[in-house]
Amino acid sequence: MRRAVLILTVCLISISPATAAIDVVFDYYYDDNANGFFDTSTADGLAARDRMDDVASYYEGILNDTLLAITPSGVNTWTPQFSNPATGLPISGEIDMNVAADTLIVYAGGRDMGALGQGGAGGYSAVGTAAWLDLVASRGENPITDFGPWGGSVSFNTNLPTDYSWNFSANDPESDEYDFLSVAIHEMGHVLGIGGATPWQNYISGSDFTGPAARAEYGDDVPLNDNAHWKEGTKSEVDGVDQEAAMDPTIANGKRKYFTDLDEAGLSDIGWEIVPEPATLCLLVGGGIGLLLKQQRRRKTA
Repeated sequence: MRRAVLILTVCLISISPATAAIDVVFDYYYDDNANGFFDTSTADGLAARDRMDDVASYYEGILNDTLLAITPSGVNTWTPQFSNPATGLPISGEIDMNVAADTLIVYAGGRDMGALGQGGAGGYSAVGTAAWLDLVASRGENPITDFGPWGGSVSFNTNLPTDYSWNFSANDPESDEYDFLSVAIHEMGHVLGIGGATPWQNYISGSDFTGPAARAEYGDDVPLNDNAHWKEGTKSEVDGVDQEAAMDPTIANGKRKYFTDLDEAGLSDIGWEIVPEPATLCLLVGGGIGLLLKQQRRRKTA
């Protein structure tokens, strides 16, 4: 019998087809028992959950991967480890939790923090056969080239700067609001491995990202702000329209950002199979390592 322990790496900050290849499941258990950011008895809590559903639909619409189920039995056991979204502290989840095939479980919550959001993939402790340990670690993916997590956690700031609030609406934010949808999209990018996964780290050279898909999209090595984000102000496109990349480290009040072609290329470089020319989240409107909040006149971490 063998034992493995993976330490959690936490990062600060479409519409799905008829049958999604990947199912993103948000779990609000830790928030329900603490700060109630997603409280279903409030209009804001319900709207926040609606936007999380939009984020799940977007990623389910662009990811076409196959992840093996995690089903413990006999000598093969495991425990998920992640950042508690309600406290930010490391926590161990349900012992021998079952994770269905092609499913990501993401714990979501709110807490007082110095950033708009925080997100990262989960770690684990496991005991069992070599094949079992490989399964828990990468879910059938090549751990060197492809990222295959069980899920992770995302947190959102419950204490924004004075005179600012969250925009939980599907509509664009006002000038005194920070856009929740944009931050959630960003933090899920970290859960999926941008900034923390081994394949991502393997493509870092100095202060640049050298993944072939990202290079092809950007036209050169992509400069990084840190190992977890594109350089501040990096531009790409959404449906042919220029936009600051979702995975750069800041977002301005009054602004909405979608996942761009460059952001999707970054996921492709760490092994996610991206659906060609997917429908974008832009169509939903009207019908993290940290994301920084960037105000029109000043900047602050998110």
